[in-house]
Amino acid sequence: MEGTRYNDYARPFMNEKMNSWYPFSSYASMRWPVFAGESIYKNGYWVRHLHCDSMELLVILDGDMTVTSENEAHLVRAGETANIPPGFRKLETGPSGFCHKLSVGIDGNIFRLVMKVMNLDRFDIMKDFMTPEFEKLYQRIATLLDARDPSTIPELSNLAYSALMYVSMRKEMQHLPR
Repeated sequence: MEGTRYNDYARPFMNEKMNSWYPFSSYASMRWPVFAGESIYKNGYWVRHLHCDSMELLVILDGDMTVTSENEAHLVRAGETANIPPGFRKLETGPSGFCHKLSVGIDGNIFRLVMKVMNLDRFDIMKDFMTPEFEKLYQRIATLLDARDPSTIPELSNLAYSALMYVSMRKEMQHLPR
């Protein structure tokens, strides 16, 4: 990605399986899961994206990560999920020196139109996000992106919408009075 910088000294010590596919299709231009993958960052690793068009969901499975978005640093701990809006972001290992994460990026013209209405235009940390429902959704997105089968383009676009709806609903639910 243009404008992306890595800590190349620590890069050999990280492990990442990222699936990405952006086919030429009207479905992809409307709403699309741009990437989905799993990463393990070791102490000292960081990546900085000067401009990113996609919204990113960052599910921390173990360890922690410091995420800088909208010029503010946030610590995201194991069991938490960060909703990172499009724009500048820096991801780096947190105080534990280790981070095991899942991530999904979503982009598209329709996404950009509804981002504010769905309350996805601001950085937020959600607790208890990783449910069996989301895990199934994530696994299907990652599998289909990896396969790059044109017959699955409509399904991938619908999965992106389902992921957006899930995130929007979870954000709303965490702010309701208990």
